[in-house]
Amino acid sequence: MLYALSMKKIKKLIKFLVGKGPKRNKIYIHKPFTKYIDKTANITLMGYLELNKNWNKKLQKRNKISGQLLLEKNASLISDCFSSYSGSKINVYKNAKIELGRSYINHDCCIDCYNHIKIGDFCAIADGVKIRDSNNHNVLENDFIQTEEIIIGDHVWIGMNAIVLPGVHIGDGSIVAAGAVVTRDVEKNTMVAGVPARCIKKNIFWE
Repeated sequence: MLYALSMKKIKKLIKFLVGKGPKRNKIYIHKPFTKYIDKTANITLMGYLELNKNWNKKLQKRNKISGQLLLEKNASLISDCFSSYSGSKINVYKNAKIELGRSYINHDCCIDCYNHIKIGDFCAIADGVKIRDSNNHNVLENDFIQTEEIIIGDHVWIGMNAIVLPGVHIGDGSIVAAGAVVTRDVEKNTMVAGVPARCIKKNIFWE
């Protein structure tokens, strides 16, 4: 048992999130798409990386929404069967590292990585989610976090238009409600909601 799910349900979840998937060790980009990859940047494919796809094959052919991938100087991207949907942007800035597990981000998401962001396996990240590990500007307070890594565990569900801010660790099996702003760590199998996000239920399980 994993996350209180049977192996049958786990396999069904894997099929839903990843499907049979494209061939491993390849990058698939669906147009229109904007990309800039610095010559010093590094991409490691443990599985595949599929960008700017659509849930509907007919809409995929008619898609006019551009996705984006930016890898600046010495940036590093590691992917294991990860997908992004139309309009989503992944920006990895100078010397930063992003690790993308067997998961997906839905339409119009944006990931800005200035330090280190890790997304685990079997995560469902809904439309319009923003994940950003830097505030860029500094506030002159002792406990202010300007830039700090974000770690999202396995089997995490992040609802529409939620925002995950620097220094946050989200535990395995957790749920972030739609529109939540996550400013602090989330324990495993916990549901958080609100601005700022707070625990509203523990020992939750989802599929």
